[in-house]
Amino acid sequence: MHIWLRSETKLGERRTPLTPGAVRILIENDFQVTVESSENRIFSDDDYKKAGCELVPSGSWKNAPKDAWILGLKELPLDRFPLTHKHIYFAHAYKDQKGWLELLKRFENGKGVLYDLEYLTDDAGRRVAAFGYWAGFAGAAVALMVWQYQKTNPKLVFPKLTPFENVESFIKTVSFKGPAEKYRDPRGDPEVVLFSPLGEKTPDRSRTTMGDIFQQVLYSDLGYIVLGKILEKAYQTNLKDLFFKKIATPLHLEDAIFFCPNKIQKSQCVFSEKNRKGVVQDCNAKTLGGACGHAGLFGTAKAIHNILREFRKASFGKSKFISKKSFVTFCKPDPKRRVSERVFTLGFDTSTQPGSLSGKFFSKNSIGHLGYTGTSFWWDLEKDVWIILLTNRLYFGGQPESFRPQIHDDLMR
Repeated sequence: MHIWLRSETKLGERRTPLTPGAVRILIENDFQVTVESSENRIFSDDDYKKAGCELVPSGSWKNAPKDAWILGLKELPLDRFPLTHKHIYFAHAYKDQKGWLELLKRFENGKGVLYDLEYLTDDAGRRVAAFGYWAGFAGAAVALMVWQYQKTNPKLVFPKLTPFENVESFIKTVSFKGPAEKYRDPRGDPEVVLFSPLGEKTPDRSRTTMGDIFQQVLYSDLGYIVLGKILEKAYQTNLKDLFFKKIATPLHLEDAIFFCPNKIQKSQCVFSEKNRKGVVQDCNAKTLGGACGHAGLFGTAKAIHNILREFRKASFGKSKFISKKSFVTFCKPDPKRRVSERVFTLGFDTSTQPGSLSGKFFSKNSIGHLGYTGTSFWWDLEKDVWIILLTNRLYFGGQPESFRPQIHDDLMR
């Protein structure tokens, strides 16, 4: 197979889809690799020469052998001649972008083939080429640069970014241990939330050790809130009705689970001997109308037990509502993770030792959820036991949560 790396013509584009290191691997595996010379590419022509490939003039892909696969990153330069080769790149031609029709006609006229990187997927439907680690790294680092700049220049617009020649110079500029030390806020550094890409249950923290840009993994409701909105859009109904149709009714939980404020439930508080009614206390849920993807649901311990029982059936492939594949994808903890590292599955928290609110006796093969008001469940998949705890610490002024692990430990002993 012959791969032809063309030079990029888009103004300011220095990236490349093929590094010298990757070229070396391809050549070792009997690929023929041709690389066009480029003054703008982040890697020098000499780097590619040393990798063992053939170097040719910029733009010569037009006359490349017909069996060559033309590899690029961004759009081809505007032109009219027919495209006869197989091309791999981000064509930006399927969302009404400017010039999309003319581009596709060029492929049709030349009987060429477009393999658009945005739409190449594996058997599971996941993209094989998407924003990778370094895209996230650069975005997070630039966010810190802007934050640093605003600290000392609150009335000025952040200046134009200029490329960095390597990751070391990038980190040195952004890191508080480098030139940015003078921007450090004495009130504290900004908090950082890491979102795992779909399917990656454990963020690889070994990739965040280059400087002090990333420090810890924090929980965020955002993904669950967005997922709730996606479901409402997909089913053309509100989340409350959808929940009862797809989950509560099939599991016979209609009288055990409810949302506020549509259905107000009153009960007597044994401490105050006064009637209490359900109130949404999660600030985000309250702002979004009382029910959203992460909060707003009220129920009994028995109802949660029945839901967990259905998840347990799914783990054995016996649930009518949840497939075993979905259970593994959303619930199964990564067996290779370190028990001292707090990570999340796509659906739940995991037990982190020491200091987990699950207590000392839940194994690392455990999942759980901690509600804002003091509700929780923990399920040890290895020991096949779960504990459901429904309390309201906010009723007593937001008491510390040390009681949770104490109760769990007493029950698990």
